[in-house]
Amino acid sequence: MTKTLRAGATGLLLSLAIALPASAATSPVSVRVEGAQSTLLARTALTPPDRPEPDTGCAADSAANALDAAVANNWDNQQFTQTILGETHKFDNNDYWSFWVFRGGRYVVSNGICDEKLASGEELLAAYEVSDPSTYAPTIHPLWLENVPATVAPGSTITVTVAQAACETDSCNPGEGHRTVRSGATVTAGAATATSGADGTATLTLSGRGPVAVRAPAPGATPSASEPSCVTDGTDGYCGTVKCQTNGHDGLCGSADKQPAAVTITGIREGQAFSRSKAPRELTATVAADPSGLHAVKLGLSRRYRGHCWTLSGKQERFRTARCGHHALFTVGADADVSYLLPAHLGPGRYVLDVISIDGKFNRDAPARGRNRVVFAVK
Repeated sequence: MTKTLRAGATGLLLSLAIALPASAATSPVSVRVEGAQSTLLARTALTPPDRPEPDTGCAADSAANALDAAVANNWDNQQFTQTILGETHKFDNNDYWSFWVFRGGRYVVSNGICDEKLASGEELLAAYEVSDPSTYAPTIHPLWLENVPATVAPGSTITVTVAQAACETDSCNPGEGHRTVRSGATVTAGAATATSGADGTATLTLSGRGPVAVRAPAPGATPSASEPSCVTDGTDGYCGTVKCQTNGHDGLCGSADKQPAAVTITGIREGQAFSRSKAPRELTATVAADPSGLHAVKLGLSRRYRGHCWTLSGKQERFRTARCGHHALFTVGADADVSYLLPAHLGPGRYVLDVISIDGKFNRDAPARGRNRVVFAVK
């Protein structure tokens, strides 16, 4: 049999249910303790032990078991709780510990720490409370924050909403609680501060970099939990991001782009010799990624044989006579994967192949023997 006692005229003085010991599967929940002057326990996630709370006999999935695990048994182990983490409220000044549960996007009044069963993801809030001396109505209700971004770019503004629980009756009976908005709350995020307006919103500009805690206290209210956010540009190494690497002139991390996109010729090795039947018909290369993109890729192929020289004309698509040492280039596109089909099989001779990139900032890749300049022979 379950016996239920109530103290005072308000449901926030909590059901004093004395439950029979029971065991139930437990799941991840969180617990927060807000004292009269300070936070005694920041929101702490935990999985309560899968056993009844040993001192009260309350079930494994009860609020009592979660509180006991969160404060490491540093409370009075009473269902009408007076002391938590060394702070006592026993109604000498109409003060007591109230318990709320955050579920369904709002705080609702607990059914009592023994009768209240916490589901996965829910938060138990133990909070300093004061009742009206004439009506016994609770006067302090909890706040929470909405729309806090997980990350924000340095110098950007965020707009958050301060919400507050309100009860359907003055008694604030178990299960009551709906969402309202709170004006006049002081919202802080690192060094940034703003006051919530009539619609509950506050806008802050976040500077610096790294994690920040967004929090909102207000007169006559239980302050919100500290909500985590992070100021990062996504490349600065803060908050789990990978720090951007730059050599100071590659266009990365805000540096000036003075470095060209490197080209590597593929399919032909430096110094390679081919028979005429095995000589390459398709010329290929790859271009490394560049922050500014590719403006153009140019190709040049010259031939020397028995003291005579030729250079490949892109416009005429054939070799034309040229003075030795002359090396004409023509555009073959602006793709990172370069492919050019020769108009005919290569005849015998010594060949010099160049593939040169021009990036979006017009940085030009210089010829480098064995990378984007290859000398080969056809016999």
